[in-house]
Amino acid sequence: MLIRIDRLPGDVTEEDVRRLLRPLTRIESVCLSKNGNHDNVLAWITIDTGCAVAGTIAWRLDGTWWHNRHLEATLTLFTGE
Repeated sequence: MLIRIDRLPGDVTEEDVRRLLRPLTRIESVCLSKNGNHDNVLAWITIDTGCAVAGTIAWRLDGTWWHNRHLEATLTLFTGE
């Protein structure tokens, strides 16, 4: 399953994202997109879990205050949505 996280800070690293999600799930991969606005990074996180669990993880992350900003997290089926 894919979780998309928007509004990450420009200096975020893959390890930062892994630390953010470590208490919630095991991550298969993280892909950061720093195109466009370099102060608003997008992350695609692939996790090995079912749709219901992935949806719950996205719901828990959505609106989380992290590094002086509110994150936007959604469950998605395809990259590029």
